[in-house]
Amino acid sequence: MPEASRSLASLTGQRGLQPALGASDLLWTFAEPETWLVPAADSVFGESDRNYLQVCRAFKTTRRATSVRVFAAVLKDVFVSPSGVVFRKDGSLIYESVAPWQIENFVGQFAQSISRRADGVYESRLPAPDALIRVPLAVHVREGGEIGYFHFINSILPRIGLLRRITTPDRPEILVSQRQPFARDLLQDLDVEASELTGHWLQADTLVYLSPFTFQGDHFTRPRFGSQLIREALQPVMPPRGGARRIYLSRSDASVRRLANEDEISPILEEFGFETLAIDSMPIRGQMQLFAEASHLLSVHGTGLSNMIFMPEDATITQIVSPSRLWPTFRMLAARHNQRYHAVIGTPVASSDTSTRGEGNEDFCCDPQMLRMSLRQVYG
Repeated sequence: MPEASRSLASLTGQRGLQPALGASDLLWTFAEPETWLVPAADSVFGESDRNYLQVCRAFKTTRRATSVRVFAAVLKDVFVSPSGVVFRKDGSLIYESVAPWQIENFVGQFAQSISRRADGVYESRLPAPDALIRVPLAVHVREGGEIGYFHFINSILPRIGLLRRITTPDRPEILVSQRQPFARDLLQDLDVEASELTGHWLQADTLVYLSPFTFQGDHFTRPRFGSQLIREALQPVMPPRGGARRIYLSRSDASVRRLANEDEISPILEEFGFETLAIDSMPIRGQMQLFAEASHLLSVHGTGLSNMIFMPEDATITQIVSPSRLWPTFRMLAARHNQRYHAVIGTPVASSDTSTRGEGNEDFCCDPQMLRMSLRQVYG
């Protein structure tokens, strides 16, 4: 075994790593890995010779997806870091607690929990024993990126659904982040009492570890079963779905990925009956009500598109795709929720017209004629 791997252990046999389950640990599988065909987008407009192959791969071709296993593990005598990384008593890192996303993507979040030596070995930053808080029973509902709206909706809510299927003999400490107002409000509405110990170094006599719902940030590994768990989690507070509202989400008040020519597409939006809304300050329950009444959501790539999960299964999603973010993120989300998906590929603007904010966060334009053609594909 490579030296770097000796510091890692896996609950499900990932990458041939050493097993993380001890003799007194348990693992229940709720859904085995599933291979299924992801349909191509219902329509794609705006691709160019320069990005044609990328567009084909992300949107225009049927893709084979293989999902991760959905499970719950009961682990004895483990450590949980402030960022949710789980360690066995021998100091080895449980791979599934970081594997949903590449560590490098959330190095700031993981920095206080782990360090990486020059030879690639990960080491825990365990504090002195007297700095550890001992808990008899805890449930792990954490993930890298959890403070982001997309990650909370698609990675934390399925775990809440999984938690609903589990019974514990005692009242556990539920380790879940509520740093963001939307998370705090929704968890309260769902009657999920987040532990005040979340964000501390813990030594758990028993930890119920709930399955991650993606692997290494690959959206083609997200299970369709996760969508069912999201619906189950939201069921107590979800308003009835159904309605004919057509919603365009503007990012004019955002700091990144704004549509530089939004004024040019406004007449087209009015022509096809779209309401233009900005929802950054709207409470989560208001967003749920809004999108439950919507039949069509049109938006630039951004967290607002995650609200499609509140829409009916037969709803229509149109994404104006950043030319530097040709990602299948929301195509896959629509497919998992049985919604129709259309893509309009944007065009870049001159570097002098947009701030430098990191790759993929530049402002861009949408060709009005491409948008019109896309909407005619839907409405004739």
